[in-house]
Amino acid sequence: MITIGVLVDSGRLNKEFQKILNANLTDEDLEGKVVKINLQSFIPYTSKKFSYTGSFTTPPCTEGIKWIIFNKPIQFSEEQIHSYQNYFEPNSRPVQPLNGRDLFESW
Repeated sequence: MITIGVLVDSGRLNKEFQKILNANLTDEDLEGKVVKINLQSFIPYTSKKFSYTGSFTTPPCTEGIKWIIFNKPIQFSEEQIHSYQNYFEPNSRPVQPLNGRDLFESW
């Protein structure tokens, strides 16, 4: 399994993310509701990235997950960041030791 990590910084409104917020999805809506978005708007304009094999951020923190993290953030408005934080529970865990894992840079 591959997980793509994208950093978010405060800045301008992200129109595609706003479509998701405007849909006002609830857990009950997630099955069968479609919000058409351009996924490329969530990928920064850079080929620079880091990768490593780690785990999911939520229990049971399954290992063997390939992470790809772009080195530049995309932007959401302050209001969008606040809406995201209100909708989703925190899903990070404390930084873990490398335990022999390799971290790769790709430029």
